[in-house]
Amino acid sequence: MAHVFTKSTAALVIVMTVAACSETLPGIPGGTGAGTVGPLGEADGVVADHVAVDADVPAVTNLDPRLRQAVRKAALAAEREGVSTYLTSGWRSQRYQRFLYDEAVRRDGAQEAARLVASPTDSEHVTGDAVDIGPDEAARWMSRNGERYGLCRIYENEIWHYERRSGRMCPDLVADASERQR
Repeated sequence: MAHVFTKSTAALVIVMTVAACSETLPGIPGGTGAGTVGPLGEADGVVADHVAVDADVPAVTNLDPRLRQAVRKAALAAEREGVSTYLTSGWRSQRYQRFLYDEAVRRDGAQEAARLVASPTDSEHVTGDAVDIGPDEAARWMSRNGERYGLCRIYENEIWHYERRSGRMCPDLVADASERQR
């Protein structure tokens, strides 16, 4: 069986590769001073592979408390239905988001990168207002049931990305991250 490797799949592979290799990443330019800063790590919101929705790590503890609570409630409900849920990403530091964005620009060009990865100034991950859900079965469960917990899928091209919305109605999906940056 042939596998289709889409641009959104490529973005997920980059995030997962960065997370898996976080201990060996070089310092990245940026910060408030000149030069480079240390390697990306847990303090930046990097998770090695995935993390429990109630883990005591910055990717989870730096989430908006209402989002964190909604994700926990939804994960418990999914678990009762036999669906195991974890986060592949949650809160991210600006420098981690900058790294992801810059890598996407380098690989795909600025226009395509904007579809796949929000800039640090536009990312809901940086503000602690977004999570990426895994595995695929859990993301599909969340797509069907998340609205009951105030969790909404936002992008057509990212089944794993969820944000909390007040009220019981999720907004219409937008095509990709570039749609929200206009």
